[in-house]
Amino acid sequence: MVCTKCFDMLHRNKGLAMHGSLRQTFDHHMSTTTLRQSADVGCSICMTLAKHLEPTMRLTEDNPITLRALLQKIPVEPGKRVRFSLEFTLERVFKCTFILTETSTKHPSRSGGSSSTSSDGVLHVAQRWINACRCADAWKEPGKKWYPRRLLDLEELRCTNGNKDRAKVRLVESSDLMREKTMLGSTPVYKHANYRYVTLSHCWGKPREGYTPLTLTDLTMARFMNDGIELEEFPNTFRHALLFAHKLDQVRFL
Repeated sequence: MVCTKCFDMLHRNKGLAMHGSLRQTFDHHMSTTTLRQSADVGCSICMTLAKHLEPTMRLTEDNPITLRALLQKIPVEPGKRVRFSLEFTLERVFKCTFILTETSTKHPSRSGGSSSTSSDGVLHVAQRWINACRCADAWKEPGKKWYPRRLLDLEELRCTNGNKDRAKVRLVESSDLMREKTMLGSTPVYKHANYRYVTLSHCWGKPREGYTPLTLTDLTMARFMNDGIELEEFPNTFRHALLFAHKLDQVRFL
């Protein structure tokens, strides 16, 4: 797949800086942040660029760059598929070239993805996958469900519609959830039995100097459960996951 940045450049001439009869020059990424974001969503072009640039450039920091792309047609024999050379340069110290082959109309190329997981397009894709998945059918059945020992409750975040200034997330013990019941007619059922949870794969990495990461301890547990945790207290990875997960249907916990 390709990101929105690459898709718009190749299909819509977005970022066109110079136009000639045989070649076109584009302004591509202008910061390490946008390059990293495009690589993170799986863009095959930007992933390759990031891989080659990373040994000499700190892509985890937000730095301005001038990454340009030169697109030109490669002469081919009659009857052969049209090919293009897509050459990326960075301030005359880096060069990376891709060879693009014209695709058949029988197999149209995939449209560009999004460079942000907060976009509506990404949300719709994730929701479609969840709706089509049969592995979670057991959650539709009444009865006690298994949850991780501790969870972050997204309900208050959902009620504030992701408002960062007002939203809080509360820590809950799953054993407490399973004790809460309500009546379905004359039958007691588990109140939270059909709420789903999503998980986040996360690596803390090296802490920034002077920054103490949010940590669950005996001293902080009561505050996290009773007062809640303000959204801004979370590291970016957790905050983005919380903001995304609270939009998913039937998902209550992280």
